[in-house]
Amino acid sequence: MLGLIGGSALMTDIPGARSRTPDFKITRAGGGTIALEVTATTVNNVASTWDAIHKESWSSDVLTSNWSVFIRAPDRSSFPIRINGLAEKVAPHLTALEFAGVDRFGPNDGLNGSDEEMAATRHLYELGVVQGCVLAAPCPGEPAEIAIGTVGAFSGPWVDLVNRAVEREVEANKEKLANASADERHLFVWVDQTDPNCQAGIILGPTPATSPCIPNGIDAVWIAPWLPGPTVPTSTLWRVEAGTYWESMPVRYIDPRES
Repeated sequence: MLGLIGGSALMTDIPGARSRTPDFKITRAGGGTIALEVTATTVNNVASTWDAIHKESWSSDVLTSNWSVFIRAPDRSSFPIRINGLAEKVAPHLTALEFAGVDRFGPNDGLNGSDEEMAATRHLYELGVVQGCVLAAPCPGEPAEIAIGTVGAFSGPWVDLVNRAVEREVEANKEKLANASADERHLFVWVDQTDPNCQAGIILGPTPATSPCIPNGIDAVWIAPWLPGPTVPTSTLWRVEAGTYWESMPVRYIDPRES
């Protein structure tokens, strides 16, 4: 972004700064200043769910096979599934499926299965586990492992989600930017991995044919997918101003080792 604008950036939201100070002040090479606020579209229900998943032990001494299972993905409005103790709760039902000779379950599996199979899949569904399948057997002397993922939570056309995300973040940050002393006021929105549908909208494109509603006091909004890791640089950057359409901006990845 700074390479496209030209100039230098100074971090302004530092300890001791006044309340509601934007994150950066950009001084253009040709004169003029930009107040820049940086934010992210983090979906708290998704972030808290994965945080709990990483803290949970997914080993089991009662299973004879490793399993891959999927829970219903949370979104901004749904109540997240209780993860604490989930591995211990699902293991007996997966064991029941193993004893019944069942190697997978899901919405279209087990409709005409045995009573044991249908009871196990019903209990798993009640726990929020909606599908799964057997993987390879564990190594001798090691416990079985349950690999967990999420499925579902698609909430509309991807490009529409981009505009909605911008409008949410604009609403949350408009007062801070409107009160900033600068010639222009910009908002930069990172779309992180807790918001996969919106992230897919940006990565897969194209730019939306419609524009978000941007109030007075914000001159431009920038948006990009947050793809952490030095080998996965952000390759997509979009920009929109009030009353205009989205533009796809050129991106040049700068290796931090070169700076």
